[in-house]
Amino acid sequence: MNNIIKVLISVTLIICILMTLASCEESESNTLLGTTSTESETAEPSTPTTTPTDDISSSTESETTEPSDQTSKPTDDTSSMDEPQLDKPFTLACPNTVLLDSNGVKLTALDFSEETSETYITIDVRVENNNTHGVNIMLNSLTVNGYLISGKLDSFVTKAGADQIVPFTISKRDIEFAEIDEIREILVSFYAKDENYKSFISPVEPVSLKTTKFDTPTKELDTSGVQVYTENDILIVVKEDLCSDSRYMLAKLLIKNSSDSAISVSCSKLIVNGKELSNSNCIRYGGVPAGVISYNSMDIEKNELETLGIEVIETIEMTLKVLSTEDWTLIADNLTVIVNYK
Repeated sequence: MNNIIKVLISVTLIICILMTLASCEESESNTLLGTTSTESETAEPSTPTTTPTDDISSSTESETTEPSDQTSKPTDDTSSMDEPQLDKPFTLACPNTVLLDSNGVKLTALDFSEETSETYITIDVRVENNNTHGVNIMLNSLTVNGYLISGKLDSFVTKAGADQIVPFTISKRDIEFAEIDEIREILVSFYAKDENYKSFISPVEPVSLKTTKFDTPTKELDTSGVQVYTENDILIVVKEDLCSDSRYMLAKLLIKNSSDSAISVSCSKLIVNGKELSNSNCIRYGGVPAGVISYNSMDIEKNELETLGIEVIETIEMTLKVLSTEDWTLIADNLTVIVNYK
């Protein structure tokens, strides 16, 4: 009996030991599983943490690169914007300059216009008419860098009580024809007539519009060519090159009037390659104010040249006359010159 009891006790102890061992193994297994789970949970957040880091890095690189491109792009844009500066290569040194202020009419030069054109350079002019009637505003004189240039005030008929911005246009053809490299100073004068075209405002003294290019070096006057007249402080030279436009061949004349009187230069006879042309061919803008230089053109109609069978101009013979426009007295007559063109 005692032996049986001892065996039972031994079996019970063995079972307890086994159960204890099993419990320990289960605990270790759970501990191992818990460690794996923790490592897994730690690893999972590390992936998103790494991903944003990579994203930020690539984003930073992208942002660093893009501003670099943006920095270069404005430079390119500015460069391309500088090309049309033939239309606006400068600004007025003193914007809002009053050009005329008389009898209730006021003209104010604001600045060069942003509008571009192949034909004109434009200045925005504010026109105010405080009268109870319309006014016709006329251009009296216009010079650029001392050279006579053509221009006009568009919509010059101003209604009663008007206050508007009107373009004042300057001929690019004349600018190029006068070989002007930079517009440094514009001298402009206006006058006005009432709506019945009776004198309302007498011509005012020319007003100076200096540009931001005013202090740049000026180019010397080129007086080369065939001299026609060099007396009475008047110089007339026919240049030895021809220009052309869609309608005319243009013989170039340089007229420098250093006298005290405005003059008019006209052509009484024109012979091309020995063939006399009609009076329809004339000097454009023959009137030259005192103290002004003018690059004028003898306009020779291409249609008439074709009619006469003239394909290439070899020689031009012209006879010129000079008058004073102060009293229309004759200064010089029968000034004949022959110019050979290659």
